[in-house]
Amino acid sequence: MLIMSLLFVLLAVGLPFIKPDIQFATPHMDQLSTYIPNFDFSYFTTISLLVFAVGGCEKISPYVNQTRNPAKEFPKGMIVMAIMVGSLCYPWISCHGNAI
Repeated sequence: MLIMSLLFVLLAVGLPFIKPDIQFATPHMDQLSTYIPNFDFSYFTTISLLVFAVGGCEKISPYVNQTRNPAKEFPKGMIVMAIMVGSLCYPWISCHGNAI
Protein backbone atom coordinates (compact mmCIF):
# COMPACT_ATOMS: atom_id res chain seq x y z
CA MET A 1 0.00 0.00 0.00
CA LEU A 2 2.85 2.37 0.78
CA ILE A 3 4.46 1.65 -2.57
CA MET A 4 1.21 2.39 -4.42
CA SER A 5 0.81 5.67 -2.54
CA LEU A 6 4.35 6.69 -3.34
CA LEU A 7 3.87 5.83 -7.02
CA PHE A 8 0.67 7.87 -7.10
CA VAL A 9 2.38 10.92 -5.62
CA LEU A 10 5.37 10.48 -7.92
CA LEU A 11 3.18 10.30 -11.02
CA ALA A 12 0.95 13.17 -9.88
CA VAL A 13 3.97 15.43 -9.46
CA GLY A 14 6.05 14.13 -12.35
CA LEU A 15 3.48 13.66 -15.10
CA PRO A 16 3.16 17.35 -16.03
CA PHE A 17 6.91 17.42 -16.59
CA ILE A 18 6.81 14.26 -18.71
CA LYS A 19 3.82 15.37 -20.82
CA PRO A 20 3.30 19.16 -20.59
CA ASP A 21 0.16 19.26 -22.80
CA ILE A 22 -1.85 16.88 -20.57
CA GLN A 23 -5.51 17.69 -19.86
CA PHE A 24 -6.51 17.22 -16.21
CA ALA A 25 -9.98 16.02 -15.23
CA THR A 26 -10.02 18.49 -12.33
CA PRO A 27 -9.47 22.06 -13.48
CA HIS A 28 -7.35 24.57 -11.55
CA MET A 29 -5.35 22.04 -9.56
CA ASP A 30 -2.84 24.76 -8.75
CA GLN A 31 -5.37 26.68 -6.64
CA LEU A 32 -6.05 25.97 -2.98
CA SER A 33 -9.83 26.36 -3.42
CA THR A 34 -9.87 23.17 -5.51
CA TYR A 35 -8.88 21.07 -2.48
CA ILE A 36 -11.33 22.62 0.01
CA PRO A 37 -14.64 20.69 0.00
CA ASN A 38 -18.05 22.29 -0.35
CA PHE A 39 -19.83 21.68 2.93
CA ASP A 40 -23.25 20.92 1.47
CA PHE A 41 -25.76 18.10 1.82
CA SER A 42 -23.92 15.88 -0.66
CA TYR A 43 -20.64 16.19 1.25
CA PHE A 44 -22.16 15.36 4.64
CA THR A 45 -24.15 12.46 3.17
CA THR A 46 -21.00 10.96 1.70
CA ILE A 47 -19.05 11.37 4.94
CA SER A 48 -21.86 9.81 6.98
CA LEU A 49 -22.05 6.81 4.62
CA LEU A 50 -18.29 6.31 4.85
CA VAL A 51 -18.29 6.53 8.65
CA PHE A 52 -21.22 4.10 8.83
CA ALA A 53 -19.47 1.66 6.46
CA VAL A 54 -16.21 1.74 8.42
CA GLY A 55 -18.11 1.24 11.68
CA GLY A 56 -19.89 -1.76 10.20
CA CYS A 57 -16.63 -3.29 9.01
CA GLU A 58 -15.13 -2.86 12.47
CA LYS A 59 -18.22 -4.36 14.06
CA ILE A 60 -18.07 -7.59 12.03
CA SER A 61 -14.30 -8.03 12.10
CA PRO A 62 -14.26 -10.36 15.16
CA TYR A 63 -16.51 -12.81 13.29
CA VAL A 64 -14.29 -13.15 10.23
CA ASN A 65 -12.23 -15.97 11.73
CA GLN A 66 -15.37 -18.00 12.44
CA THR A 67 -16.17 -18.46 8.74
CA ARG A 68 -15.11 -21.58 6.84
CA ASN A 69 -12.58 -19.89 4.56
CA PRO A 70 -12.06 -16.31 5.77
CA ALA A 71 -9.75 -15.28 2.94
CA LYS A 72 -12.41 -16.14 0.35
CA GLU A 73 -15.74 -15.77 2.11
CA PHE A 74 -15.23 -12.38 3.78
CA PRO A 75 -14.46 -10.45 0.55
CA LYS A 76 -17.44 -12.14 -1.13
CA GLY A 77 -19.67 -11.07 1.74
CA MET A 78 -18.39 -7.50 1.59
CA ILE A 79 -19.04 -7.32 -2.16
CA VAL A 80 -22.58 -8.67 -1.72
CA MET A 81 -23.22 -6.14 1.05
CA ALA A 82 -21.91 -3.30 -1.12
CA ILE A 83 -24.23 -4.36 -3.95
CA MET A 84 -27.17 -4.50 -1.55
CA VAL A 85 -26.46 -1.02 -0.18
CA GLY A 86 -25.85 0.32 -3.67
CA SER A 87 -29.16 -1.06 -4.91
CA LEU A 88 -30.94 0.61 -1.99
CA CYS A 89 -29.23 3.96 -2.64
CA TYR A 90 -29.58 3.90 -6.43
CA PRO A 91 -33.24 4.99 -6.67
CA TRP A 92 -32.59 7.90 -4.30
CA ILE A 93 -29.60 9.08 -6.31
CA SER A 94 -31.34 8.77 -9.68
CA CYS A 95 -34.54 10.48 -8.46
CA HIS A 96 -32.79 13.52 -7.04
CA GLY A 97 -30.33 13.82 -9.92
CA ASN A 98 -27.18 14.25 -7.84
CA ALA A 99 -24.62 11.66 -6.95
CA ILE A 100 -23.59 11.05 -3.38
